[in-house]
Amino acid sequence: MSTDRSARRSQPGERPQAPVIQEPRKHHFVPQWYLRQFGSKRQIGVFDKTTGEYVTARPKDVAYAEGLYDLDHPILARTAVERLLSNIESCAAPAFRLLATQGVDALTDERREDVAAFVAAQQLRVPSHGDALRRFVSSTLDRVRAELTDDEVQALTREQIDLIRGPRLGGSEPRGIVGGGVVLALRQHTAELLNDFAWTLLDFDRDELITSDTPVKAMAERDRFGRVSVFADVPVDDSHVLILQSGRGGTTTASRGGVDGWFRNADGTPSLECFQNLNFLKAQRYVFGSVTNPIWRLLRGRAGDQAASC
Repeated sequence: MSTDRSARRSQPGERPQAPVIQEPRKHHFVPQWYLRQFGSKRQIGVFDKTTGEYVTARPKDVAYAEGLYDLDHPILARTAVERLLSNIESCAAPAFRLLATQGVDALTDERREDVAAFVAAQQLRVPSHGDALRRFVSSTLDRVRAELTDDEVQALTREQIDLIRGPRLGGSEPRGIVGGGVVLALRQHTAELLNDFAWTLLDFDRDELITSDTPVKAMAERDRFGRVSVFADVPVDDSHVLILQSGRGGTTTASRGGVDGWFRNADGTPSLECFQNLNFLKAQRYVFGSVTNPIWRLLRGRAGDQAASC
């Protein structure tokens, strides 16, 4: 939050005026700290796959929309969703740095949960899901309101309703009635990532990996018995990617010799081409990476998903 510095100074004998608090309007659907993992605070490479244009920009100036998570509800705070996501981010940032520098085994249970919560929330916060997220929050409140008396509804002021008391999904209880529905849904997805998925961290050379405006997008596959396997690749920074895997894969995976057939070369080394292609195809529009990543020379001037053949 920022304060309005243009407010008139108090005159002698007058009561000092409180600064006007300005709520943030730039809602980043890909967090700034995450983008800096692929560049720096000042500069990151940005490729527009719809136009083929490549530019450099500051992380704070990309992957955002004005008021993306704003709510328009009679008693729910307008910024409730944005505050929830900010709380999740504040825990995820140090967890991701620990993951990149020391690996999966170095994560404490708490830090592992922070990574899982970020992955769970990130799938909901991209622009294509922004409306769905707002509808989910509002409908949850509406269902609860239907069971309240008029006096109870009157008692629920904007100041009393929030989504989460503390930054961690597992370590805090929702403060408001809507918090129950939203936080419990995220907790359920987080628990699935913690309990049902295998975690593998793959290493690459520095500056080689890219990410996108949709850094988390799971892939599902069925085997001949109808059993579902789910895979997700999550770029951690410009040289590490986290593989989340539930199940052994389906018929397509089997034809490639198993899960490693997707993610590794014939000699067993992680496949850079695979993850470049995956993250290019996942992007709704924008691809991000280090300004020194050699992929930009291949992509400049090329538009559309065919550029993923890099």
